[in-house]
Amino acid sequence: MSVRVNPQLLRLALASIQPASPEAVRQFVQSSLGNEEQLLDLRQVKELIDSWESAGDVVCIHKRYQLYSLTKHGDSKLSKSERRLRDKTRLFLLKDM
Repeated sequence: MSVRVNPQLLRLALASIQPASPEAVRQFVQSSLGNEEQLLDLRQVKELIDSWESAGDVVCIHKRYQLYSLTKHGDSKLSKSERRLRDKTRLFLLKDM
């Protein structure tokens, strides 16, 4: 069984853990949802990131490991509250290390 996820949630996940691979984004969302099962389809996540790359919202910074990061254009598509949440999440993840 696969679940459809709001693309904005995946954009926020990528923004929080960038640079990241599609697999890392999928794992981050699944762990955030507290679900052990693999519900997100990796192929859909890859297709979404590829469409963002062609739109100039995401740039591939490492071809071999397929690491992606948001561009300034992609970052501007996050709302003010999403940017705040992204920053809080990044600080939390850094503090947890």
